[in-house]
Amino acid sequence: MYNAPRDKVTISEEYGRSATHNTPYTPCYREGRDFTQANFEDDLQDYLTLLRPDVVIVSDFDMHPDHRALGLSTERVLARMMKADPAYRPTVLKSFAYSCSWLQKPDFYTENLKGTRYTGKDGCMEEVNCYRWDERLRIPVGKSSITRTLVGNLTARAFNEHVSQQQANTQTNEKICNGDKVFWWRPTLNLMWEAHITADSGDAAQLNDFLLYDSNNVSDFEHMPYEHGWRPCDGKGEATVTWASPVVVREIHLFDQNDPANQVKRLTIRLSNGREIAVGALPAGGTRVVVPTQCDETITGFTVRIDDSTGEGSGLAEVEAYAAAPEHPFHVAKLQDADGDFMYDYTTVPDGELSFSLYTWGCDAAGLKVRLAEGASDGTTLRKTEHGYNLQVPQGESCILEVHDANGNVLDAARVCNPGQFARACRGIMRFLDPTLDSLSWETQQRYYTALLAWLAGFLP
Repeated sequence: MYNAPRDKVTISEEYGRSATHNTPYTPCYREGRDFTQANFEDDLQDYLTLLRPDVVIVSDFDMHPDHRALGLSTERVLARMMKADPAYRPTVLKSFAYSCSWLQKPDFYTENLKGTRYTGKDGCMEEVNCYRWDERLRIPVGKSSITRTLVGNLTARAFNEHVSQQQANTQTNEKICNGDKVFWWRPTLNLMWEAHITADSGDAAQLNDFLLYDSNNVSDFEHMPYEHGWRPCDGKGEATVTWASPVVVREIHLFDQNDPANQVKRLTIRLSNGREIAVGALPAGGTRVVVPTQCDETITGFTVRIDDSTGEGSGLAEVEAYAAAPEHPFHVAKLQDADGDFMYDYTTVPDGELSFSLYTWGCDAAGLKVRLAEGASDGTTLRKTEHGYNLQVPQGESCILEVHDANGNVLDAARVCNPGQFARACRGIMRFLDPTLDSLSWETQQRYYTALLAWLAGFLP
């Protein structure tokens, strides 16, 4: 449907339907709506307008045509909404359901919960070149999803409740249950929503449509999403941005096209007050480039002139303008070990030594302090190092690490323990048996763990 003409009615090959309908599992948002891309985007826009969500989380260019079509359609709809309503600027997070979940290693049964691992190449996501791995947002998971067994793990249980997932690989739960969830933030306080854009050639309207790429065949797994953007004749040209009322623009963000074969090598930005800014080569593939204007006075617009480029269809995918550097919608501060895995209920190596640091997003780690909570044993020590912190926990002991802000508020806490040999052996047995138990009924699992805990209690003083 996404690749068809906007008003063409498509027919489901599997079910022979051509209009929306109820299923045994879910009600229909609007019954009897023809399967057209125009109807889908209109219904999606009406639904988002009804909900008016503060946060929109949507899949990106996954290896599934439905994910691809929904992600691209949502960006189109959000652009329409934000252009029509200056008060609506949601937090938009993009995610990859396959490379950041389904295609992860089955590493759940380790001593400590692992984070989402990078599966791409050259530092960018393999699906699209415009997202860099080191620019990802990592969100910690909830307490019910950091269990040491899949039995009772909320993420695994929720996954298994979905009919569409019941035929999944038996190792899937071991892949999706990670210690963080990974997203890419798309700022929306963009002055370009209210701007008027023209160009001497090419489609300038694609410079503020929120799309960093597009695809003319979302069903082709070999097809890369390169068809998008302002493409002036011969890779050189000028686009003009104007506002009805003067605005302050302190940053201009540029995105080259997602196609590495086409690259802008040199361009010039000219503000309406006469100031010119020369910009060199943009990253091939379309990652964000921030250009400070170093201008605090109001302007009525600016021009972007591509002076040199390579490739047959070079141009820009998107241009964004901000009155100030985009402010992060929320802050994340989380303890992490030397491998970058988030720390929750953490187990040290047998000698009790642990090197760790802080992961932060939207806040400055320099203004935060890590402390031992009250009740730590006399043999537990914490010291600051050049690259983070070092903790020493005696065998059989545990402690609580806390992260405090400048006002003394606790932003994060993690339990760190150094179990004895017997406790480590029991954990190993539980991990060994759990994959089999996970396939049993919930009642059988509950009886097993009740009996196991009662047996272990007999060894305690």
